[in-house]
Amino acid sequence: MRKFKLATLLILAITCISVVSADACSVCRCGDNGCQFSEQTLTPSSDRADRQLRFSIANSYSSKSNALSQDEGVGDEKQREFRPSLKASYKVLNGINLSAELPMSLKRLEAVSDDGKEISKSSGFGDAELTGSWMSNIHSGPGATYSLGLSAAIKIPSGRNNLQSDGERREEHLQAGSGSYDYTLGGGLVATTFENRVFISAYYRHNGTNKYEYHYGHATLFNLGAQRALNSWLDGLLQLNARYAKADLENRETVDNTGGWVGYLTPGIRLAIGNISSFSLSVQIPVWQNLNGDQTEKAVVLSGFTVGI
Repeated sequence: MRKFKLATLLILAITCISVVSADACSVCRCGDNGCQFSEQTLTPSSDRADRQLRFSIANSYSSKSNALSQDEGVGDEKQREFRPSLKASYKVLNGINLSAELPMSLKRLEAVSDDGKEISKSSGFGDAELTGSWMSNIHSGPGATYSLGLSAAIKIPSGRNNLQSDGERREEHLQAGSGSYDYTLGGGLVATTFENRVFISAYYRHNGTNKYEYHYGHATLFNLGAQRALNSWLDGLLQLNARYAKADLENRETVDNTGGWVGYLTPGIRLAIGNISSFSLSVQIPVWQNLNGDQTEKAVVLSGFTVGI
């Protein structure tokens, strides 16, 4: 019966992902950053779930390539970004959590055209994000516990959006922040046993327009994940992550080579360190892309260390 219920939830998740769609977005991460269903270890010796205050240090490395827009000439552009971040999460009440995250952005842009190769770099604190989440058990049986989670977040334009070079504003994708208020709503379902966790979640991100009239496309994120305790200190993770974003707009005109679908297969591990901390590592491998224009998403490497007090 337990295996049947887990299989049913898994089939439901796959079905939902197959009938809904999502775009590639330059400021939207792909994955579950709201209810954080897979953030905790399953190891029985760990009491991380009961920690009221948690701190995390995380980093992501991402890259993509695309053709230059028409007004930039004929050629290609490669974008790379390291995104380390600090995050604090506080359990206000049982099932209710508040969190704040502040990233730093280190970007490199390489453009190759008939005029030659141009390499540009930028760095700075990114936009802070505040998240509130609620999770509650909706059914508990002898084999598994089923929970529902909801999440709402606001991204504040705390990062600089007016970085300049030689007296001119740098191009939008070299800015540390987006310069806009963005909002995210979503949630999901999770089934947990002693050794396994399966979850499905979906989020919609509504992006604003900055004062330079640049608007990153609204995005929708879908996630299907499974987690298994391999031993007393190590969990194995496997996720399917999908993202759909509308094309970016600049002065209300569509920006070339932005937006579209991308899907990732994401294997990973989570290592328990003592009873109050954990380390995680995962790689988002693009397995399907249907992006607008000429653009290609590359693999994303994610890592993090979390400690609870």
